[in-house]
Amino acid sequence: MTTIDAPARALPSRHHLADLQRRFPLLQVAALAVLYLAGAATVPGWTSRSTLSSMLVMASLLGLAGAGQTIVVLGGGIDFSVGAFITAGGVFIT
Repeated sequence: MTTIDAPARALPSRHHLADLQRRFPLLQVAALAVLYLAGAATVPGWTSRSTLSSMLVMASLLGLAGAGQTIVVLGGGIDFSVGAFITAGGVFIT
């Protein structure tokens, strides 16, 4: 019996965005810079200190909620009330 070696076929990738993130790790930073510049060009007051402070506070709130939700999911539970707490926190902070 003989065996025939078939050439390896590349499987189609369904995760194009994940592949881009692996190949170009600074792509997210570049996208963030482009979005910030687009906002600065189109929205008056986008670069003011109060707007930047508000954006950073909301980003930190979402980061803390994401870290907490990760711990809950890794612990084997699931919590659907996170969205309500993020909204309440955003209302009370701003």
